[in-house]
Amino acid sequence: MIDDALSALAASSAALPLLFLLVLGDAFLVVIPGETAVTAYAALAVSQGRPPLVSVILVAASAALLGDIICYLIGRRVGLDRWGWMRRPRVVAAFAWARRRLDRSTAAVLFTARFIPFGRLAVNLTAGASRVPAPRYVLFASGAALVWALYQAFIGALVAQLMPGSTLLAVVISIVVALVFGLILDAVLTRRWRPRSRPGVVGEWEAGPMDALIELDGVRAYRAVPLGTPRGGIVLIHEIWGLVPHIRDIADRLAAEGYVVMAPDLLSDVGITPEFGEEIQAMLADPDEERRTAAQPRLRAALAPTRVPDFGHTAVQRLRAVVDALDVEPGVDGRIAVIGFCFGGSYAFALAADDHRVRAAIPFYGQAPEADDIARIGCPVLALYGQHDPALIDALPEVRATMAAAGIDFTPIVYPDAGHAFFNDSNAQRYQPEAASDAWDRTLVFLTEKLG
Repeated sequence: MIDDALSALAASSAALPLLFLLVLGDAFLVVIPGETAVTAYAALAVSQGRPPLVSVILVAASAALLGDIICYLIGRRVGLDRWGWMRRPRVVAAFAWARRRLDRSTAAVLFTARFIPFGRLAVNLTAGASRVPAPRYVLFASGAALVWALYQAFIGALVAQLMPGSTLLAVVISIVVALVFGLILDAVLTRRWRPRSRPGVVGEWEAGPMDALIELDGVRAYRAVPLGTPRGGIVLIHEIWGLVPHIRDIADRLAAEGYVVMAPDLLSDVGITPEFGEEIQAMLADPDEERRTAAQPRLRAALAPTRVPDFGHTAVQRLRAVVDALDVEPGVDGRIAVIGFCFGGSYAFALAADDHRVRAAIPFYGQAPEADDIARIGCPVLALYGQHDPALIDALPEVRATMAAAGIDFTPIVYPDAGHAFFNDSNAQRYQPEAASDAWDRTLVFLTEKLG
C-alpha cells in the first residue's frame, strides 16, 4: 500500500512543486526537511523512473538558490538587529561568525555553511546585511545550490540502485543514510570552524580584517570591527582573568551590532595571561576541593602587582591610548563608550573620570571610585549589579548619593537573582541567563541613546 502511495506521488503533477516548496521553506526554517525530501525524491526517481532524476536535481537547486537569495535580500533590507530573535546572544554570535567567514572567503563559506545547522540562514542574512556584491553572491550561491542538490540526490539514487524492487525500503534507507552523512558533515565542519582553544598566544589568534590582535603603543588589544559603517567605538575591559575568549566573544557580538571594539590586554604584562586566567577559572570551578584551594594563593600572588599604586595610573594611560586609537578609526566620529566587567568595570569608571572623550560608561559589577573621582566623570553611566554581590551592593547607596550630588547621570540596575559575574557565560556557577540577556538589551539601548 505504501509502495503504491509512493508510486502515485512520483507520478503526480504535484510532486515537483511540492519538492520545490519543501526546499524553499528549508531556507528559512531548519525544521523543514528539505535535504531529506531531495534524497527521497532521487530514490523514487531511480526506483520508479519518475519524477526524472535530472528534474529533481534542477528543481531542488533552483528552490535552494531562490531561498538563499530571499534571505540575502532580507538581510540587505532589514539588517541583523531588526527583530528580537536576531538580538539573542547565540544568534548575534552566529552573525559575527558569519561576518568573519564571509570576509575571508565568500565562496568557501557559501558552499560549506549549507551543511551546518542554522549556518546557511546566518550566512545568507549576513551576506545581505554586509553588502556582499549581488553578482558575486549569486554566482557562488548558484554553485553551492547545485552542488548541494547533486550531493543529496546522489545519496538517494545510489541507495535505490543498490536496493531494487522495494521503493519504500529504498526511500527510508536513503533518508537515514542522508541524515547520518549530514550529521557527520555537520560535526566535521563545526569542529573545523570552532575558535581555537588557546587564544593567549599571538600566533594562535584567529586574526583577520574582522578580528585581530593588534599593538597600540605597547598595549596589546583584540580588535573587532563591523563590515558596514560603524555606529561608534567601544573600549572593552576584561575581568581579572585577562583577555580570555569570553571577552573576545563579547567584542565580536558588539562588532556585529555595528561598533568598532578594542579590548586591551591589561594583565599579561604582570603574568595573568589569557591561558593563566582560563587555568585558574577551571581550578576554581573544579569539584576537587584541593584544586580549588590551590588556586586561591596562585590568584592572589598573580594579582599582587595590580595593587601597586602605579599600576592604576599605568592602566588608565593604556586605556587612554585605546581611546586615541578609536578616535581615529574611520566612521567612529568621536562616538566612544567604555564597557568593563569586574576588574574592567572598576576601570570603566576610572576611564570615564579621566577621559572626557568617553560619551557613555557601562560598568558591569565594578567598584566605583572615590567621591573626588566620581565628580570628574563626564558621561552618563549605566551600572549593572547582581543583588548577591555584598561588597558592591552595600556600597551602592553611597555611590548613588555621590553620583547625584555630582550631577552625574547614573542609572544602577540590580538583578535580584544574580551575583557577581552574572554575565560570564563561560562560568557555569555564576552565569544567570535571564539577567545577562536583560543586561545585554539594556547595554545596546544605552549605547544607541548615548552614541546616537
